[in-house]
Amino acid sequence: MSMGPAHALAGRNGPQLGKRSTSAARHAIDTARMRSWQKWLFQAGLRLNAALTRSRRWRWIEQRVLTPLCVHLTHWLRGRSALASTPEQLGREWERLLGDPRYAHVTRVDASTQTVYGEIVGRCPLRGSGDVAACHRLMAFDRRLMARHHAHFVVLQSQAEHGKHYCQIAIRPQLLDASDLMPAHERRSG
Repeated sequence: MSMGPAHALAGRNGPQLGKRSTSAARHAIDTARMRSWQKWLFQAGLRLNAALTRSRRWRWIEQRVLTPLCVHLTHWLRGRSALASTPEQLGREWERLLGDPRYAHVTRVDASTQTVYGEIVGRCPLRGSGDVAACHRLMAFDRRLMARHHAHFVVLQSQAEHGKHYCQIAIRPQLLDASDLMPAHERRSG
């Protein structure tokens, strides 16, 4: 019994193509699982750090151990990049380090003040708590990430404030004065 052209092609190229597409599908599934795992791990770490930073007794662990560890882990996972030298590069680097533009993203760049503005829309464990001081301590993570690029990182509006559903942030090169950027934890909430 002779094989038709379709069977001959399937026999010669089919399994090879099948293996490639199966391999690509497995890679896509593995990548999705890894992202899901990273997201879960990030959220778990965020909840733990938020709880610790609100406790006088355990705050030092969050500040001296977990935050530096998370910064090093982030640089290891995301890789180190060249130092950002423009506001646009600072914004792209912040987005890259946080890893998900659906969680945190740049909203605009003010060229006149060389300031990048962004939002963190992912749900924070401190949302609505009124504890903006804990938010400031928790955001030491972002400040340390941007300090490597010689930049100020300021939380202008915090999810910890009542009625706020996202954080508004500003990033500016450290060589420039940032006294006009009023941190959320230093102003009175209305």
